[in-house]
Amino acid sequence: MAKNEKNTQEIVDHLRTPFSGKKVQWRVGSTNKDGDGGTVLAYIDKREYEARLDSVFGADKWTSDLNFNETGVVVKITVTFPDGTVVYHTNGCGYKFDKDGRIGADDFKGAISSAFKRAASEFGIGRYLYEVESPWVKLNNRRFYGEILLPDSMLPDDEKTGRNDFEIKYNDKYANN
Repeated sequence: MAKNEKNTQEIVDHLRTPFSGKKVQWRVGSTNKDGDGGTVLAYIDKREYEARLDSVFGADKWTSDLNFNETGVVVKITVTFPDGTVVYHTNGCGYKFDKDGRIGADDFKGAISSAFKRAASEFGIGRYLYEVESPWVKLNNRRFYGEILLPDSMLPDDEKTGRNDFEIKYNDKYANN
């Protein structure tokens, strides 16, 4: 093995390393009927998954292929390890249709992104996000305004703070709530 070549365990460890807490974004999941409380779901932008593949394998050592059908998309990610071993994983996501049977641009884009991230998680990238309980937060008109500080289990080693649970900080949008 060349001096700068990573071994398989180093590659797997790098793939599984949590993303920076600054990269984690939150979207509202389920809400109560008044819209003033609900769960938030952690996610990472697809481009961060691509950057992780670039940093581990090199931009020329992985590919993604899309296969569309009438109900959704399947993404196949293929990587080439330094020793020449080729591995691929596939996963998919369905489309959302409106009442007229059309697919909205955002739903189409979201299906591609979700399928890509699901396939990438089979390599270990971002898999920990699927295992995290979604915290219940205060909402303002079904929107979350604030910051969620992550527990150490969701942070890379250089960002660990000793926090064992989520810490939720609300901004001034909640002053009247």
